[in-house]
Amino acid sequence: MEFRWAPGRKVLDCFANQGGFALACARAGAAEVTAVESSEQAVARGKVNSQRIDATTVSYTHLRAHETNDLISYA
Repeated sequence: MEFRWAPGRKVLDCFANQGGFALACARAGAAEVTAVESSEQAVARGKVNSQRIDATTVSYTHLRAHETNDLISYA
């Protein structure tokens, strides 16, 4: 996958799992990456993965799919 559009941009990664796409965007130079995931375990692992590669522009949000009001408020 090519990430040439990521540098300097804000990226939203929904269904982020452990952050693979979010981390790739951060490595490609994204200004800010928000990773949203419904699994608390995946969010925890994603945070660890971010720390491992020093991806300081990535933030993780735990949000269950049925919490649509939270998603609207978050956006």
